[in-house]
Amino acid sequence: MKLIKAFTKSIQCTLGTVLGERARFLKRLYREVTNGPSIKERYLDIGAGRLINTKVFGEDFRESYALDVNFTNWRSQEPQEPKIHFIVGDAQALPLKASTADLITMFSVIEHFPSPQKALCEAMCLLRPGGELVIQAPNPLFPIDLHTGLPNPFFVPKFARKTFLKALGYSDWLNDVYSHPRGKDLTKWLSGTMKPTGVQRVVYPSHFVPKRVRGIYNFLAKSRFFNLVPPSYLYVYKVIQ
Repeated sequence: MKLIKAFTKSIQCTLGTVLGERARFLKRLYREVTNGPSIKERYLDIGAGRLINTKVFGEDFRESYALDVNFTNWRSQEPQEPKIHFIVGDAQALPLKASTADLITMFSVIEHFPSPQKALCEAMCLLRPGGELVIQAPNPLFPIDLHTGLPNPFFVPKFARKTFLKALGYSDWLNDVYSHPRGKDLTKWLSGTMKPTGVQRVVYPSHFVPKRVRGIYNFLAKSRFFNLVPPSYLYVYKVIQ
């Protein structure tokens, strides 16, 4: 159990050292699908965390909004980022006016919503005509949980999932990761208001993963396993005009 906890920590530590590169990598994938909305006035990053994605994706916008449930650790950055407006709130009840955003991003966050449909509905209401929504989410078919390094708990029958996680010392996991929506789920929830622009497989460079698993990761990449089952996806949707 200690080895599993140590591996989880190594995932978080490794990711913490490459957040800027990760944001640039995701932006390149996004740019391969679209040039972005025609109007670049206001950008909203939902689940902004350390503000890395907010800064990178907000570069082309007049003003950026960073939303998260808690900014305690990052509030000191506000004076150095005059373009970024901090919003402490819930993505399932966004405290902003309708039709005021040109781009909204959700990176590694939708799986943490108890009601992802509600969060998407809130985002749709905020976007202007022609605005875009970008979602990066884990692949529900990937065998490893990207948050912990555990075998994907969603592969375990629902009735046994809690017991499985408790045995591994991760009984709180289900209180943080609620679901792994598929692309078809997102498209269904957004239908009528937004249309899919494109989807990208997200396969990070090997130095984005902990050293102890890089050999396996490189082998899977060379074997083209990730072409069939990538770790995550980047989905882009545009408001129907």
